[in-house]
Amino acid sequence: MTHSDPVTAMRAGNLVVMIDDHVAEGGAELWLAAEGADALAFAHLVRYTSGFVTVAIPAARSAALGLPAMLGAEASFTESRPVQAITCDAAEGISTGISAADRALTARLLADPAATPDDFTRPGHLVPLRVRDGLTDINAPAWAALVLCEIAQLRPAVVRCELVHDSGALADAAHGVEFAHRHGLSVVVRRDLVQADAQLARIA
Repeated sequence: MTHSDPVTAMRAGNLVVMIDDHVAEGGAELWLAAEGADALAFAHLVRYTSGFVTVAIPAARSAALGLPAMLGAEASFTESRPVQAITCDAAEGISTGISAADRALTARLLADPAATPDDFTRPGHLVPLRVRDGLTDINAPAWAALVLCEIAQLRPAVVRCELVHDSGALADAAHGVEFAHRHGLSVVVRRDLVQADAQLARIA
């Protein structure tokens, strides 16, 4: 089932294409709400992307789950940008951790408010991306992904990966739109999420 509305698509556990036409390279990602991630959607995501899958989560959530920044990562980013946390797998219910089903389970755990540090092994095959409180870089796609979660009233955790061409080159925004049309996926534009976040801030 397809949805033209990205909010509805996220709530339904479907992939969403994020496009950003204000970047020099790339500009298209596949997003999936972590709380509804399943093996089928995850496999589809991996098939058409770089395969380097991150899960955007608030920094406070990452800390609560015992997932600190990767060694050296803090020094590689400014205070305004997200930071890669130590990789992880679900501690139970998986095999090697690399399959679509295994990584989908790990993603769901990252979104589960009842999860604890003991529910994960480290290192693993999924990369949590710590989005700091008070993030000032509104150009960061990870930040925008959490905005979409807030709008959709979902738990703040989004599986994301960069869309690529068959050659392996990063796909741009135009290809992202074409890909969405070809696969019946919804499209969300990053700049629209910037505007939506500003409106949410005014309401709050």
